[in-house]
Order: sequence, then C-alpha cells, then structure tokens
Amino acid sequence: MFADYVFYDGEVITVDRFDSVVDCVCVKGRKILATGEYNSLQHLIGPNTKRIRLNGRSLLPGFNDAHLHLVLYGVNQLAINCKEPSNA
Repeated sequence: MFADYVFYDGEVITVDRFDSVVDCVCVKGRKILATGEYNSLQHLIGPNTKRIRLNGRSLLPGFNDAHLHLVLYGVNQLAINCKEPSNA
C-alpha cells in the first residue's frame, strides 16, 4: 500500500506519547500510515504519491474546536459594538 501524500524535510510534530519530532509523515486517505525518517519510509512512496517538501518548516496535527468557539468568535466579529467607549 502506497501513501497518497508524503510530507518530508521538516519538523513533523507528532504529539504522540513521547512527543516525537520526525522529518516525515505518510498519509493514505484520512489516515496516517507512518511517521519517521524519510529514508526509512521509502517503501510507502509510490509513483502516484504526492510529495510535499516542508523545506524546514513544521507540520502540526489538525486542531478541532469541538465547542465551536472559533465560529462564535467569527460571528461576533460581524456584530456592531454599541458600547460606550471607556475613558481609560
């Protein structure tokens, strides 16, 4: 099985139980196949795998705001502030 995407040449912050930082992550569909060193994951890279070079940048796991606080913040930005300015 080959990965759909491989992100490499950067810091992949895994946030696993060891707080590992590796230089490569292979992804198939919506699942992470493997993390580790790029040279050791070559067997997961096929002819149709998209290679995304990080160029030393960091890759972090996705963040999910389960309480929709981010959406509420955005909606509040659309409101008009009718409060009297403070004299501080």
